[in-house]
Amino acid sequence: MNSVLQAKLLHVLQDGKYTRLGGTRTLHSKARILASTNKPLQNLVAGGSFREDLYFRLNVITIEIPPLRERPEDIVPLCHCFVEKYRAKYNSCVKRLPAQMEEAFSRHSWPGNIRQLENAVRRFLILADLESAPWLKDNYPQSQTATTENLSLKEASAMAAEQVEKEVILRTLEEVHWNRQQAARRLNICYRSFLNRLRKWQRGEDFRRRLSTNEKRPFSEDRVSAMRA
Repeated sequence: MNSVLQAKLLHVLQDGKYTRLGGTRTLHSKARILASTNKPLQNLVAGGSFREDLYFRLNVITIEIPPLRERPEDIVPLCHCFVEKYRAKYNSCVKRLPAQMEEAFSRHSWPGNIRQLENAVRRFLILADLESAPWLKDNYPQSQTATTENLSLKEASAMAAEQVEKEVILRTLEEVHWNRQQAARRLNICYRSFLNRLRKWQRGEDFRRRLSTNEKRPFSEDRVSAMRA
């Protein structure tokens, strides 16, 4: 929040009055303010980048919430909450994250805090793929780690291509705030084809998990065609 906006907010909090942008009539406000920050405001006040009078005006009752890494017992309940919040929006059949993913989530340090956890759950609801969060790889139980020893060149190339496709689609979805129609336009993909990709990933079992159980299911040529479309 820049200094000009800080001054305006302080004026509203002190006087309970404000004027709309482009307006001339003074309006009155009885709003109650619930403010949150992930910055050390006392340090910002000491450094001069945050107004001291505004700090004390806001700092009536302080509730300090420790970072997610310090309360791992909250991670799985938060995952359940996010699944319920987004599964209908993304038309996902997932009702709960896999146990190994919940275990990996509980071990992760989450430098991006709850927002990072929320986005990780959203990614999985779209892809239904344990590889949708590669930065969690080191936190998966050892028995669940993937192997590519028995892959043919064709299977390895197809798997890599599909993973790249998923990452591109996910990155685009995040850039357009998960608006699927806008993402399809940006990627120059037919919207129906785009939705079919998402549904396929939501329905399908993770490719690496199938390999770890030694299923010899041939790679579908239709899948390659869809990826190249």
